[in-house]
Amino acid sequence: MTTSAETPDGDRPRTDDGPRAILLASGTSKAASVHGRTEAVTPMAVRVRLPRDLNDPELGSELRTPRELTAWVRRRLGEGSRLGLIAGSDTVWCGSVRLVGTEIPEDSNDEFIAVFALENPLSAADQRVLGLTVEEEDGEKDFASMRAAERVSVDMPVEVLTSKGAVVGTAKDLSSTGMRVHMQADDLGFPATADMSELARGLADRLGTRFVVNLNHIVLGSLLAQSVQMTRVCAAGSETGIVELGGRFVEPLAPEAAAMLGVSLPAPGETTEQAEAREAPPAPYTRVVDYVAPKPKPKLARKPEPAPQPVAEAAASDVFPDLDLDDASPMLGPCVRRMLRAQVSCKAAGAPPGTTCTTETLGMGGIIARMARSCVGAAAPGDEANILLISKRFTEVFGDEVTLKLHDGAIHLWSGPARVVAIHLPVDKPDSMLVTFAFARNLNPSEITRLGLARLAG
Repeated sequence: MTTSAETPDGDRPRTDDGPRAILLASGTSKAASVHGRTEAVTPMAVRVRLPRDLNDPELGSELRTPRELTAWVRRRLGEGSRLGLIAGSDTVWCGSVRLVGTEIPEDSNDEFIAVFALENPLSAADQRVLGLTVEEEDGEKDFASMRAAERVSVDMPVEVLTSKGAVVGTAKDLSSTGMRVHMQADDLGFPATADMSELARGLADRLGTRFVVNLNHIVLGSLLAQSVQMTRVCAAGSETGIVELGGRFVEPLAPEAAAMLGVSLPAPGETTEQAEAREAPPAPYTRVVDYVAPKPKPKLARKPEPAPQPVAEAAASDVFPDLDLDDASPMLGPCVRRMLRAQVSCKAAGAPPGTTCTTETLGMGGIIARMARSCVGAAAPGDEANILLISKRFTEVFGDEVTLKLHDGAIHLWSGPARVVAIHLPVDKPDSMLVTFAFARNLNPSEITRLGLARLAG
């Protein structure tokens, strides 16, 4: 089969029992409506088999190359085409589409296959009507289940002890089992544009995979010193110069320590609201008795009570145990949880073939992909959770800049250069790692539509 759109190798399954399709062209086009049948349907794209002449007898069965066919179909349909999917005698879906490619099938000279991108992804209800598998849309619920204990957003000064002295940072969120810290790159001895390989080597010399942090050291000094096992490294951004480290406490933070810090930390499996209710003082016990009321005393002026301070709220939506979507937005932009097939390959000439993985999060500025740790080679016993060693091996295998290709099933959506900005080792899945890739260029409007991010662009 010959195609004008970039597609993976291999034959595609053909389904003749799918819904019928009717293509409604714009008012300025030469083709009013064309009937066909669907070959494949995904939440963001549709493959439709249509007659080669688009109801134009003058064209007949003249053979064309895919590129010429794509250009001719676009001229015939015009702008603003709509596609309707019909099951039986009922229209189950209708919406605006955009042609992204055509294919010439080998089994027919009178038909061609058109690939349309949907202007708006199918809703969960439409997917169920069309018989598609509906992914869980409640990202907050999914990501929260990956975390041992719910975290609370804070802005707390901390002191990280390194081999070359103490470095001051800021804790951005905290739980009884872990924390996330921001530090300036120049304080750690890195330039603001430090890449992942440079960061991994430098942190291995200064911190290692386990370090000591003093919580709220300005007030408490070293009274609340916690040993932290590093699970996440995020490269510094050239605009902010911030290095982000995430980790879990070797020993959980005791409730007494949380009280000294002035925060209510939920226990594992407990929400923030439940923690606040648990720590609230009990209601006073009142006993009604008969008594003679004393004479009223003159009321004394009372000092106004201070206004209650707002309690820090938990992060709105977690991507994985040490990063939430709100804090990821400066790096990736607005994000949604979406599973796509991604292919990661090195940009250098003569590099090994690409590695296939699955996206966890898709944003306007990049993706977060789940990759097998084995793609960087087998780790020696005791080094399976060494984030710095794995980060160094990753940059040795792939480099700091890679080429990404994103697919939705058999349909190619996007390809281009990207930069590795963060690597995270989830505690609950010891065989995988979460890698954050930032797009090297901004997405254009057609790419935003094809990736289903149109509602985030506004």
